[in-house]
Amino acid sequence: MSPELRETMLLRGEADAITGHLTTVMMNMRAIKIPESDILPMPYANYGVELYGHVLLVKPDYAEKYPEAIQNFIRGLMHGMKVMMNDPDTAIASLKKRDPLIDGEVEKARIKMSLDYMFITPNVLQNGMSNVDMARLGRTLQAVTKPFELKTTPTAAQVYTNKYLPPRAELKLN
Repeated sequence: MSPELRETMLLRGEADAITGHLTTVMMNMRAIKIPESDILPMPYANYGVELYGHVLLVKPDYAEKYPEAIQNFIRGLMHGMKVMMNDPDTAIASLKKRDPLIDGEVEKARIKMSLDYMFITPNVLQNGMSNVDMARLGRTLQAVTKPFELKTTPTAAQVYTNKYLPPRAELKLN
């Protein structure tokens, strides 16, 4: 079914379950007044699916040519993450500059859910962002090879490097 219809079909009883990005589905369900007590979120990670999901992509030749730009972009991202975590109202005000029609309360709930379900993990709390477990990344790559019809499974080292990261202390959330 089309993603635009999934929550409506669930509400109408035309579907027993739906899948999608948790923060999108939950906020869409809130918008159509499905009580949260009627929803059973089932994050893949809780059921043995250990995929990495949120990433930054850069072409290797660009990164080699502009390593400082990559580091500074990551620094800016970390600054934004920290502001979002510590002052969601400021984050929402920034969003409203780009999209004045957003509902601040819904977006604040989305921020909280994103942090709770996706970003604030024991690994991130201990080591900061982008502390990749290369064995886990390898398993992720193996898991997605067939569904995405990749001809070969790339190695973790082919898709991830920490070469352009700022110092680890700058990747901590505190």
